Amino acid sequence: MKQINHALFITFFLMFILLATSAHAVGPYIDNGDGTVSDEGTGLMWQQRDDGVTRTWEDACQACEELELAGYDDWRRPQCGGIEEYR
Repeated sequence: MKQINHALFITFFLMFILLATSAHAVGPYIDNGDGTVSDEGTGLMWQQRDDGVTRTWEDACQACEELELAGYDDWRRPQCGGIEEYR
């Protein structure tokens, strides 16, 4: 189970990296210049980069609850399958 959580966490943050690198390209992603990327297609805002800390799924949830970024303190992680909805 811990390996699955670790794999999900890595997948989650790799998606953030992909979004961040595509934010400068012409497309639906906007680099907000404050550590976040907005997705015009879904209306969601994403953290642009991870903090480099490996966490379990539960710890990632807690980290999101405690995160203050770009003037927001209501961050959350996608639910299982939630990322697929935004492709």
